[in-house]
Amino acid sequence: MDLSVNSLSGHIPPQIGFLSNLTYLDLSINRFSRIISPEIGHLTKLEVLHLYFNELNGSIPLEIGQLHLLNEVTLYLTQLHGSIPSSLGNLSKLARLYVYNNSLSGSIPPEMGNMINLEVLHMDANFLTGPIPSTLGNLTRLRELHLFANKLNGSIPLELGNLKLLSSLSLYNNNLTGSIPPTLGNLTELTLLSLYDNQLSGHIPDEMGNLRAMQDLKLSGNQLTGPIPFSLGNLTDLVLLRLHLNHLSGLTPRSLGDLMNLEVLLLSYNQLSGSIPYELGNIQAMVLLHLSANKLTGPIPFSFDNLTNLVYLRLSENQLSGKISVSICNATGLSLLILLIIA
Repeated sequence: MDLSVNSLSGHIPPQIGFLSNLTYLDLSINRFSRIISPEIGHLTKLEVLHLYFNELNGSIPLEIGQLHLLNEVTLYLTQLHGSIPSSLGNLSKLARLYVYNNSLSGSIPPEMGNMINLEVLHMDANFLTGPIPSTLGNLTRLRELHLFANKLNGSIPLELGNLKLLSSLSLYNNNLTGSIPPTLGNLTELTLLSLYDNQLSGHIPDEMGNLRAMQDLKLSGNQLTGPIPFSLGNLTDLVLLRLHLNHLSGLTPRSLGDLMNLEVLLLSYNQLSGSIPYELGNIQAMVLLHLSANKLTGPIPFSFDNLTNLVYLRLSENQLSGKISVSICNATGLSLLILLIIA
């Protein structure tokens, strides 16, 4: 039954539970309000449930856990609150679960690790607290795991390194602590890793260099220390690298010059020292380069003359010296050039 994209309002009647042969129910993009009736648990043949983009309130009913044939559940943008019921762990055939952009609270039930056929799990933009359960490492078919913009704490479980099919892992804007587990280097299908705006500490693991499919790596806004691993030069598909707003130190690795597809490189507000590698000038795809607020010394490399696609270059708040090549004017698309406080 598909009643989506209308202007239906009022509550979803409990009598919907009488439709015991229903396999598909789509009431999305309407104006339904009030709670999701527990009678929905009588629809034991249901395979697809779409209730997103309504004005529902109340919590996710425990009875949804009785719908053992469910393959897809979409409850996002519905104003739901309360905790995520542990009964969802009974849905062993579920492949896609979307509950993002609600007001859900409480912890993530460890029982969700029983949903062994899950491929997509989006629980972002809620008020979830507590740790990420290590049992999520059992979801070996998972391709997308989005838990960002919650209030999760504790460390990133080592067990997430078991999710070998994962292509997108977004845990940013939480209160996660501890180090980045080296087991994440096992996720060789990963194209997006977003861990920014947490309280992660320790070194960036060398194993990050194993993520050769990576296109978007964001580790900024943490408390990471130590050097930038030379192994990041292996990530030749990388388009965006954000490591700014940490406590990284040591030299900028010359291997970053091997990232020929890189368009955005943000290393600002760290404690990097030494000279700017000549090799960065080899990255002709570069559009945005931000190295300010470090301890960089020496000249601006003449190789920067090659960065003809550059739109934004910021090198301020360092200890750079020497002459600026007039050839930097070859970057005719440059809209912002900041070289202030150069010794």
